[in-house]
Amino acid sequence: MRLIVYRFFVAFSFILHSLTPNFAYAGDLPNLPKPYVSRGLRAVVMPINKVTQATFNLEKTVKHGVVVLSVEPNGIAATNGFMPGDVIEQVHGMHFKSPIEMDEILAYWAKNNRPQAKIMYFRGGKKSYSEPKIAYDIFTLALDLAGVGRWTTWSSGYGFSYGDYYNRHSGYLNQSYSTSWTRIDSTIGSSKFNHRMTHDQDGDGTDDDYDADVNGDGIDEIDSDEDGIDDQIDNDDDNDGIPDQDDLDDDNDGVDDADEWDSDGDGVDDDHDDDDDNDGVDDQHDSDDDGDGVDDSEE
Repeated sequence: MRLIVYRFFVAFSFILHSLTPNFAYAGDLPNLPKPYVSRGLRAVVMPINKVTQATFNLEKTVKHGVVVLSVEPNGIAATNGFMPGDVIEQVHGMHFKSPIEMDEILAYWAKNNRPQAKIMYFRGGKKSYSEPKIAYDIFTLALDLAGVGRWTTWSSGYGFSYGDYYNRHSGYLNQSYSTSWTRIDSTIGSSKFNHRMTHDQDGDGTDDDYDADVNGDGIDEIDSDEDGIDDQIDNDDDNDGIPDQDDLDDDNDGVDDADEWDSDGDGVDDDHDDDDDNDGVDDQHDSDDDGDGVDDSEE
């Protein structure tokens, strides 16, 4: 009987360990990035860098975003299922380079009548989505900073002490929170940021109209059958049940692939493309719609 109980305890301990992040030890505290209190999510987060990756044993593919350290009880993050240890990588389909930039994106769309935020995050290496409703006024709502150190967080039994980490950075946390709204308000009101939100989602300097990889995930956004899988990795572009390599009309437009032509290589056949040379000028107003330098009337 004792042997059975012991084996059960060992098995349970292994499962518990596998579900628990690799927490930071006291010696790691000086090297960890400083915390940030998200006004939109009401959570303390930490930016992801190489130290964060190694300390919390994050997937190597996760190079952007933030790790959630604690959540305000009954706050936006907590009531929408976010837990300490979750890794937030995208908001509104956009990558962000810093925690405050995450709030800027959330605040911008909340102000512009899109309070329903789509957030992509990882938990235990598994990708998930949440769509919390974040009202614009939440960003300026009073917050009890003195209580942040008591927010819901990880157990210190695994080596990471949120209390020690909070005490080390409480001064910075308070100071950064007191000034964060000034920056957020200024940023979301700028024409540059507005252009990025509406015309350059991934902030790479290329207008979305000409950017094959709109959200900066490294994959060109061409999805012929709108099944959520980019054509480059979709083996059945038109979702007709015939693998592309055996399909004579893999975009299902009724024209044999051998007879189609795509002058600008944007994935849209010229017969259905309003801008054949992708120069930003509609074909009906473009005197050289194939972009060969010769006026169409002379061809």
